[in-house]
Amino acid sequence: MLGAAITYRDRGHLGFDYLISRMHPDAKPLAARLAECICIAFIAYTLVYGGGGLMLRSLANGQITPALGWQVGWLYSVIPLSGGFFLLFACEHLMQPLPEDQDHDA
Repeated sequence: MLGAAITYRDRGHLGFDYLISRMHPDAKPLAARLAECICIAFIAYTLVYGGGGLMLRSLANGQITPALGWQVGWLYSVIPLSGGFFLLFACEHLMQPLPEDQDHDA
């Protein structure tokens, strides 16, 4: 999960980027900002809220891993932690100027 957050920071995800690159140049800035806002909403709900709830429920249940003897909830803590990094990087993307379109350089 933490590696996925780093990939997101470096804009290594393909889905939205490909869609946005196929749009009219005037629509690209708005579409890129909208895509980041959608990502923020999804990340906040699934990773931070959902992952945090999963971690807290697992800690409350007291489930222990057999090999390590750790509470499972601590292993699940990486989910809301990486969600926090995703949110941080998404907000960073919103504050940065949009990357220039490479197709118009020629």
